[in-house]
Amino acid sequence: MVEQEFKRKLVHIIVGFFVITYFFLDRLIIIILCILLIIAALFSRRYKRIYSIIMRTGEKRTSALWRVIHYITSMLLLSIFFDYRLAGAGILTLAWGDGFATLLGRKYGRRQITRDSTLIGSFSMFAFSFIGTAISLRFIPFVQGFINAPSCLSIQLIILTSLGAAFFTAISEIKSRSSYDNLTAPLVHASLLALLINTIKL
Repeated sequence: MVEQEFKRKLVHIIVGFFVITYFFLDRLIIIILCILLIIAALFSRRYKRIYSIIMRTGEKRTSALWRVIHYITSMLLLSIFFDYRLAGAGILTLAWGDGFATLLGRKYGRRQITRDSTLIGSFSMFAFSFIGTAISLRFIPFVQGFINAPSCLSIQLIILTSLGAAFFTAISEIKSRSSYDNLTAPLVHASLLALLINTIKL
């Protein structure tokens, strides 16, 4: 069971490197790529072989399928509506924040916060969401979307807003264990980050 959870979250984390496409590809190509991935998830027999890796114990294949669809759909929506830095922050929060929260929480978590959350897991969610968000804001190139942050961001603003968005996301994860988290969490994170950056002046 532990090995299965490790494999599942390892896939979760690796998919986050999708943000590399923001360095090289136009928005239209990225959108088409996401749509093709959704089609592949729905219809490709080869693609469905990964479900044996990402399925939770006792979970139905259809549930695993919808988690995959939600994950890719969140990447699609982020890529359509947000500037690349905000989109990357949302994706890495889901991939690294949620991924490492489960891995470290299951292995080292001793103190429970809720039935599904540990102190170590929640701190890992916060820490890796912060790291992913800060990296995205600092290094991913600015490509304008419908929702944007200013093209030039100070290091102080990056750190402060990354901390704020990561903290809110970590707290939200403690209280919410929805089957739609793969879809909603990155979108909420990117939206909150945009709000913070455009509100705080540093």
